[in-house]
Amino acid sequence: MPWLPAIVLALRLGGVVSRSADVDGGAVDAALAIRAGDEAAAWTIEIEDAGASEVRVQLRHTSGREVQRTYTLAGTTVEERSRELAAALALVLEQQRTEAASGRGRARTRGAAETPPASSGPVAPAGWIAGGVRLGAGRPADVDGGATVRGGVWWGRRILQPMAQIASVHARSGGLRVDGVRVGVGLGAGAPWRQWWFGGAVLTQLAWTRARDRGADGRIGSSTEITGLAQWRAHSGLFAAARLGVDVTAPPLRARGDAERLRLGPVRAVLGVEVGLSLPWRRDR
Repeated sequence: MPWLPAIVLALRLGGVVSRSADVDGGAVDAALAIRAGDEAAAWTIEIEDAGASEVRVQLRHTSGREVQRTYTLAGTTVEERSRELAAALALVLEQQRTEAASGRGRARTRGAAETPPASSGPVAPAGWIAGGVRLGAGRPADVDGGATVRGGVWWGRRILQPMAQIASVHARSGGLRVDGVRVGVGLGAGAPWRQWWFGGAVLTQLAWTRARDRGADGRIGSSTEITGLAQWRAHSGLFAAARLGVDVTAPPLRARGDAERLRLGPVRAVLGVEVGLSLPWRRDR
């Protein structure tokens, strides 16, 4: 815990400690000192990640007052986000100074009941779109794969994630070929951690496939993908994701040619990876 000594020092002397990669604690401290003057020295401020482009700030006054705020930052660089956060915190310190002077500030000693965290407003949803590949295998061990285009939106403080997918399906065995396309929507649920999002999702798809050897035979079915997800979002906007789980197909696909056959059983393991871009949607400020 390399940041622990910094927190202990800050608790004794005041200042800003950042455990977020989105902002620089030293830059916030310097900008806040310019904006709030001596008032900033009376506060200890801790910053931590709360989601994609979102930070949670805990402020403690030497008198015992505690304030918590959550901010969604619009800056594209660490320096811009640090200045943006310092400006917002300066307003909080001014508000607290005014309330304390007028007698409306309420001190809270350590060990008292927690005050519900205040928020700077609703968290703006952020979306993503990515392309990649999918690989499926089961028993029997006929393998299928294809390209995928997926998109989604982090919603509800990054807890829920509606998503959609279009994917191709391809399998081969000698001269027998199976090709198709899947289109579906689903819902994920999980939680953010720093620049990551971990959770799971259920995606229901309508599938059309065609088996070809000397002739062709088309069919329509359904597929439900149940997977665990890991997603990563860079400050530059780069997005990457991986998923692992099972694919439930109804009815199972069985294709027979002159000399070969393919069987894609009802429950198959599925692995997918995607790379793309995050699409931040900012609320009006």
